[in-house]
Amino acid sequence: MKGIKSLAWHPFLGSLFPVLFLFAYNSSYIPFSELLIPTLAVLFSSVLLLFTAKLFLPTWQKAGILVSTWWLLFFSYQAQRVQIMSWFGEASARHSYVLSVNLLLLLAIFLILRKSKSSLYPLSRILNVFAGILVIFPVSQILYFQGSHLVSKASIQPINQRKIQGLGTRPSQRPDIVYIILDGFGRPDNLQKSYNIDLEEFTKFLKAEGFLLPNQSSANYARTAASLASSLNFDYLQNLPGYHPKLTYLDLHKITEEATVLRLLRKEQYQLFGFATGFGNAELTKLATYLSPFTQPSPLREMLFSMSPLQIIEENAMLYRQYVDLKTKLFHYKEAPADKGKRHYELIQFALDNVPHYVGLENPSFVFADIFVGHPPFVFNEQGNYQKPTSKQENFIADGSDLIPSYPGGKEAYMQQYRSQLLFLNKRIMTLVERIKQQAKRPTIIILQGDHGPGANFHQEDATKSNLRERFAIFNAIYLSGKNAPPLPTDLTPVNTFRILLNQYFQTKLPLLPNRQFYSPGNEPGRFTEVTQILQKKENPL
Repeated sequence: MKGIKSLAWHPFLGSLFPVLFLFAYNSSYIPFSELLIPTLAVLFSSVLLLFTAKLFLPTWQKAGILVSTWWLLFFSYQAQRVQIMSWFGEASARHSYVLSVNLLLLLAIFLILRKSKSSLYPLSRILNVFAGILVIFPVSQILYFQGSHLVSKASIQPINQRKIQGLGTRPSQRPDIVYIILDGFGRPDNLQKSYNIDLEEFTKFLKAEGFLLPNQSSANYARTAASLASSLNFDYLQNLPGYHPKLTYLDLHKITEEATVLRLLRKEQYQLFGFATGFGNAELTKLATYLSPFTQPSPLREMLFSMSPLQIIEENAMLYRQYVDLKTKLFHYKEAPADKGKRHYELIQFALDNVPHYVGLENPSFVFADIFVGHPPFVFNEQGNYQKPTSKQENFIADGSDLIPSYPGGKEAYMQQYRSQLLFLNKRIMTLVERIKQQAKRPTIIILQGDHGPGANFHQEDATKSNLRERFAIFNAIYLSGKNAPPLPTDLTPVNTFRILLNQYFQTKLPLLPNRQFYSPGNEPGRFTEVTQILQKKENPL
């Protein structure tokens, strides 16, 4: 036992702490399976570093202290740069400067350890205890979350048992369905008033193309994950069998992936296609063919890269090329841009360019794409050229109160960039509509629908601090080809969209549900508070 206690455990525990902490903080977004590779990587690296250090230092304790110092400097690298920027300006936080300072610190610690005549056993034991206490916090949080997740996971299993009625139309009469989520696209009247955005040209074009535009549409939920799960199940989430308020983002995504609409269409020989967004909650990968121009990186890996000197690899073109070439040889990796903003830009372009290719196939198709029209990061200027996101947030798609306080230029800059991106992408959407209609070989449905409105005045944790009308008022436009298209309610909400379409094209008799709206805090996405009555008041709800 004494021998075990005297061992240097802190390099291993210390290297694990950032990995476990990041996973614990983001566990509602990141699958548990993604924890394995980073965990093995840091533990294996710790073994190599410890044996290397022991070649130059007399004891394992001293070697362990040097390795722990290495990990501290390694994982605090970005924090150091940010602090230096705040003190001395951005020029002082160049990689060459910060790396040099870190290497000098590491060298100084090495020389102190080498010259010290003490065994440093007491210090090593203290570091063991300290590192153990550090790791306990994220581990307990992960265990708590996984326990809660098992409860919610068990509760949503019955959703898969919902009965699906057979379709009443002949296969030749079944339409292609193109479901385009215009993420963060607010309602025209609100955008005109609050963002000075004139959508008259865009709406006139859509009406001339045969679209119906319910001009008082509202979202049913304030968040993408809940909005998609509800619309694709054409029901309120609280009505689904097994609903539980502890549903996580992963649970909501699973409900979306196995939605009633998808399973119904697949059973009827539809081909399902889903375009990549880079953000799992807004993608279809299970029942649909996943379409992406490149391999999507692990979000946990990306966060670890961004907080360490490894970020230099992604910022240096030559180093990144060598890194990608190695992964391509080993794992058949399809290259993605190192710049996350550029990657996001190319994913949007890829979807807008390729959606029409999956219309007019031999079998009817369902095509889904979530286009970040009005949601950060804003990567398009008004001419459509790439602009690097100005936000330094670790959460690349942070919005609302998680983003605005630290947004360069504040709320005004956010609203200006929202405006520029939306106005350009509207032009791309107009072209997209024309190409889909040209490609159509059977009746075709095109749904252009906001999942929620803008986030400039949205508070992530407190409904009373949010402009709920701005958040819930959404853009909605639906094209129904063929004769006798049904009229749409002017206040159509997403929960009723597929009820109307199934009744019209598949001879079902689904009743329309009353329009209701629900807010949920960012850290508890399944705990819904109804705000319908607040939104119905005449005054602006803040």
